Amino acid sequence: GIVRMADGTLLAVRDVAKGCQVWTPSGAATVLCVVQHRSMRKSTPLVALPESKLRVTAGHAVLDAGGVWRLAGSIGKPSGTACEVFNFILDAEHVLQVDDELCGTLMYDVDEARGASLVQSLQELPQWASGKLELSALPSCFGREQQHCLANAAAVVNMVTELI
Repeated sequence: GIVRMADGTLLAVRDVAKGCQVWTPSGAATVLCVVQHRSMRKSTPLVALPESKLRVTAGHAVLDAGGVWRLAGSIGKPSGTACEVFNFILDAEHVLQVDDELCGTLMYDVDEARGASLVQSLQELPQWASGKLELSALPSCFGREQQHCLANAAAVVNMVTELI
């Protein structure tokens, strides 16, 4: 997919990184973290939206033609699989444009307490500083805080997998 950036340029989803400024309906938002789920053994099913190039996971929030937020699986049709899928944590709005469609990002429509808990857990992981969380790479925790990190990693994988 192609993401609309805040300056109007377009960038491939896989090239969006921490610090990038993306376009949102409310103005620019900064990417705090890229969440990538990669699996070489099991592909993730995708759906294609009607009259769109966009292919996303069935549980991804998208704005339908009537202006209503819906899960992609409720309006799309199965359209193959992918070995990697991406999502983003933004500093504001939590909506961006991919392939001319408005898509909710990882924090879209997550209640405030659950969202704060997720971000706090992510911030405690070693990958947070790099701005890229690769779910296939978790856990990668070292040192005396390993038990705490491993517990957070497991909780994050569970929460994020539900939302991707």
